[in-house]
Amino acid sequence: MQIAEDEERVETILVATYSKSLCQTLASKPNKERKSMDTLGPIRWSLITIIYFAMAIVGFTLPMICFGYHFGSGMADAWPQFFAAPWLTWATAGFSWDLFITATTLVIWICAESRRLSMRGVGWNLAIVFLVGMSFALSVFLLRREWQIQNIAKSLNTTS
Repeated sequence: MQIAEDEERVETILVATYSKSLCQTLASKPNKERKSMDTLGPIRWSLITIIYFAMAIVGFTLPMICFGYHFGSGMADAWPQFFAAPWLTWATAGFSWDLFITATTLVIWICAESRRLSMRGVGWNLAIVFLVGMSFALSVFLLRREWQIQNIAKSLNTTS
């Protein structure tokens, strides 16, 4: 029983992000004493969240316009061209490998960060990395991460 409580406190400490005093506050408050993240009220829009939101819109719109033109052109070989294009030259192959490694690193970081901050719905972010693109996925994740940090700060303020 004591081990389980100690593990909960260690996990709670890992949620803290920026300051030592925040970590100390979290360690002193067991999970049962904290308010639910769902009952903390509206999210505050700051300059950074507005920027993340705008980048998410752009990161979705521009790739989808390009994909729409490519696949909507009526070419019979649109799919083969789509998969062959990244490997046509050494330059595009290098760029493709860079994007693949970046996407893999992003997925690893999203998983680690969402676990550290106890974020729900991370599967959607992982899916959009590969279904839409990294620019949209990263912007959406950073927006959700910022809101989660705000929720953590609110929950600390309401229980202290």
